[in-house]
Amino acid sequence: MNRALVRGGILGLGLILISGCDQGEREDYAFYQAFEVSAKTEGVMFRPDLPGTYRFTITGGAYTLGNRLWLTALAIYIDGPIRTDSASGRPHPVSPDSIVGDFSLEPDRTMAEQVGLERQTAIEVDEFAYFIVPDDLGTFGDNSGSVQMMIERNR
Repeated sequence: MNRALVRGGILGLGLILISGCDQGEREDYAFYQAFEVSAKTEGVMFRPDLPGTYRFTITGGAYTLGNRLWLTALAIYIDGPIRTDSASGRPHPVSPDSIVGDFSLEPDRTMAEQVGLERQTAIEVDEFAYFIVPDDLGTFGDNSGSVQMMIERNR
């Protein structure tokens, strides 16, 4: 059984230990774990217990940034701080290492849900990946929804 640490909230709020098992195999990847990124939190941290190449796939969900338009995009920062720009007056995530999902704004949640959008990246045991909704930091209270993710590890 694989065990990886998923920490809810970039500021260290909440700690969840999720166990995965080798099932749901696709191609050269094996299921590692599943988790959810809520639009109301400051992200989720994934830290693997095994080095390798991981595939992050959206399996469902969408969120709104309080404007009633729905999307699925998540910014991914690998083994480093979340880079921000305060041009809007508040710190906003910029220059992520990768993005998974779609920035298309849809008036209906069902239309926005994009299943099967994925990214692959190599992560070592002592590295981590942050998944965050690209919204001004500290302003997540008016957001709603979440994106469900599946992580697979290359065998």
